[in-house]
Order: sequence, then C-alpha cells, then structure tokens
Amino acid sequence: MVNTMDEIQALQALSDILDGLPPDAVARVLKWAADKHKIAPTVAPPVHSFIAPTNAGQGDRPLSADLPLYFNDAQPRTSPEKALVVAAWLQAVQGSSDFDSGSVNRELKNLGHQSTNITRDFDDLIARKPKMVVQTRKSGSTKQARKLYRVTHEGLVEVARMRGERQA
Repeated sequence: MVNTMDEIQALQALSDILDGLPPDAVARVLKWAADKHKIAPTVAPPVHSFIAPTNAGQGDRPLSADLPLYFNDAQPRTSPEKALVVAAWLQAVQGSSDFDSGSVNRELKNLGHQSTNITRDFDDLIARKPKMVVQTRKSGSTKQARKLYRVTHEGLVEVARMRGERQA
C-alpha cells in the first residue's frame, strides 16, 4: 500500500521545484520523468482519491473531497488550527497551490466557524516553529495588500496528525 504522507511529500517537493519554471520547461521535466520511470503519460487522479489511513483501524478510506467531513475528522480546537485545516484541504484536496486568507475564511464561515481575525490566525501559523504556512506573494504595497499563502510540508503533516492518519 502506498503511504499517503510519502505522496504528499513528493508532491510538495515537486511543486517547490517546478514553481519557478515556465510551462514549457515544466512539460519537458515531467515528460523526462515519465520516460525515465517508464510510465505512460496520463491524467493524474484527483488528490482526494488517494487512500488515507484512518485513526480507528477501520480500514482505509479516500481523503474526503467533502470539506465538512475533512474538517470534522481533524477536530481543530483553536482558530489558527481551523484555518490550517481548511487551508490544507484547499491545497491538498482541491489542488489550490496558493490561496488567500479570504478564501479560507469564506469556507470557515460556511462551516459555522468564521474567524474573527483571519490575518492574525495566519500570522500565528507563520510564526510557529516549524512554520505551518508561508506567504508566497503580496500584491500591493500597503499593509492591507492581498497576500497569498501555501501550507508547508510541516503544516500538511500536522493536519494529517490531527485527522489521525498514520505516519510512516
């Protein structure tokens, strides 16, 4: 059985490496990798189809494409933890490489857990050692400029731990 965390780590490393390349270079690198590993180029299954171990020994189930179930599995307690779980879902399950805090807070509001200060929650996640989230971009020069974020490997591992997934 494939270890979900190994796949997430590989995806994060690959994303970090490919982020700075132009699309034509990304295509060449991926074609080379497919040729090297003797696999036919295919459309990858969505991330939510990967199998994730459960915490109760009840067998395996897919990572939930349904945010309320994903959020409920994690049972976050603090406002920053709630933001981290939703951010990880946006990134790992929905495939958003970067996201803004407003998107996270909209999803939290839909779940009935809207943050009273989402910026403070993200600042908390960035200030942790190791960082759970990093800022990837800022558009504008004011303090209120729109910022984009990405969950770090450590943040994904923390959410997996919260959801009760086995770590290898």
